[in-house]
Amino acid sequence: MATPASTPTPPNPNLVSGNPPSLLLQQQQEEEVPEPVPETAPMPLTTSIDPTPSGGEESESDDSSSVWSTPSSAPTPVPAPTLAPAAKDILHISFNQDYGFFTAGTNSGFHIYNCDPFREIFRQDLAVEGGVGVGGGGGGIDVVEMLFRCNILALVGGGDNPHYPPNKVMI
Repeated sequence: MATPASTPTPPNPNLVSGNPPSLLLQQQQEEEVPEPVPETAPMPLTTSIDPTPSGGEESESDDSSSVWSTPSSAPTPVPAPTLAPAAKDILHISFNQDYGFFTAGTNSGFHIYNCDPFREIFRQDLAVEGGVGVGGGGGGIDVVEMLFRCNILALVGGGDNPHYPPNKVMI
């Protein structure tokens, strides 16, 4: 049987402050030192979205207060594609309490959709040709809320030509 003194002890990976590191550890540490990366000038960010003035703060001739500025050497940004007419007509989207349905209020009425499987359950187009707004046709529904999975809806008129008054909730 071998005595504990006769077996060699494995090297201690945790250095003790009194023990100098071995030559092998010094070589490994020298190899791990990363080489300095040459600095490059950061590329300016370009965007195709222009800022929107908030209420006449900027005049058309004064661009000095613009937050978004692109250098003159940057290519001219391509104008953003226009939204489809249906995307502009959506005024409000909300889910019911169990997220099984969602409703969409539009400029011409409202829609109710089932989530799983996704399909349209109900559509009400309230726009009437020649309508004059509140009480006379219209069709815009700004808020549509559905109570659980029943047919109780809360509707608020809105948009350019509201079907109901925008300050009343219709059940």
